[in-house]
Amino acid sequence: MIGVAVVEDHPLSRQGLMQIIYQSNEMELVATASSVGEIEQEGYERVHVVLLDLHLPDAEGPDAIMRVKAKVPAVVVISATNDHRSVVDAIGAGANGFLTKGANAHEILKAVTTVAQGGSLRDPHARCAPSSPCSRS
Repeated sequence: MIGVAVVEDHPLSRQGLMQIIYQSNEMELVATASSVGEIEQEGYERVHVVLLDLHLPDAEGPDAIMRVKAKVPAVVVISATNDHRSVVDAIGAGANGFLTKGANAHEILKAVTTVAQGGSLRDPHARCAPSSPCSRS
């Protein structure tokens, strides 16, 4: 069973991600938070993968990723921002995956499974220059 935490400050987006994880037979939602500080207080016990919004009230982009990645093996960024710089910065900060908020349930579940098994991925809708590190995900 893959333990998943959702860190998302928008209630509707958080609820949607939670529902997707609840519907999976291979995953367990073990924590939810609206900020990095909140998940740090709650703790990362049994968390294998964090679904992380890129823009949170207490941590932005690479800072949020590095703080979470220091405590868990895998982070999948889910963001409305999909520009080249954001993708490169997220991967450079240690994100194992990057999805846009346009990703569907199947893509999100696949991302969690892939990174939990040590893989990496990038949403094809995220803009990435062909020669950059994010194009190799």
